[in-house]
Amino acid sequence: MPALILIYSGIEILASIGRPADKAHTTKKDYIDWCNSYLIPQKKLSCSGVDLYAARCGVVHTDTMESALSNEGKAIEIVYAWGNGKPEDLQEIIDKASFTQRVVPIETLAEVFREGALNFLSELGADSERTDLVVFRARKLFKDQPTEFWVE
Repeated sequence: MPALILIYSGIEILASIGRPADKAHTTKKDYIDWCNSYLIPQKKLSCSGVDLYAARCGVVHTDTMESALSNEGKAIEIVYAWGNGKPEDLQEIIDKASFTQRVVPIETLAEVFREGALNFLSELGADSERTDLVVFRARKLFKDQPTEFWVE
């Protein structure tokens, strides 16, 4: 669970600092758009940006694969595989049982996130205005604390 939380939080951060300039706050749409722009095109995941957003909600808020979007039928639940297990075998069992979940290997999700993050960052080099905006927003995440808050 901690690895999933870190991956989904990383997506959240990059979607936030990369959102359009006219948007003061990050929304569900920004998260989904970032996934659809940087993760889904790699064609290594058997899910959509909406499914990833719903999975993020489930993992971060309830420590489960369920979310409001999946409960409403607006997203497919993601089941995670890792290690030596074969995701295809688990997916076959899910399909035979007529469930709708999709199996995503955690290692693949981590790899896709890494590649997506690198693609996002490489795009910034071609657009100085967007780079300035991303740097401005990123600096807000890493502000120095005023010295009066330091504990000695």
